[in-house]
Amino acid sequence: MNTPLEDRIKAKLELSSTQLDTETLQRLQAARRLALRPNSKANWLSFKSWVPAAGLAFCTVIAILIAFPNHQTINNNQPDQTAMLELLNEPEDLDTLSDPDFYIWMEEIEASKKDNYAA
Repeated sequence: MNTPLEDRIKAKLELSSTQLDTETLQRLQAARRLALRPNSKANWLSFKSWVPAAGLAFCTVIAILIAFPNHQTINNNQPDQTAMLELLNEPEDLDTLSDPDFYIWMEEIEASKKDNYAA
């Protein structure tokens, strides 16, 4: 299926390759051996060699996350400060903040909450 042009080019190239001197042939053969030699240093750096390791690492991380889930509990037992914030939002109630009886009352409420939690 070759055209006559391809046949002539192939014949000329084969003729010229048989007429090369010995030194040139040796250099060409050495370059060919060097080009065809497997490069072990570049082989382990290739993408294909890291895919299994990356897949194993990913599966390990997922297995650890499933086996040891994060059991942090949110502590909702913080002191209720909404009464204090409501007083700060209304300017006429700011006088209450300067009253010492107000603070005594707040301490009594906190103490009763602690007693209820302890019981």
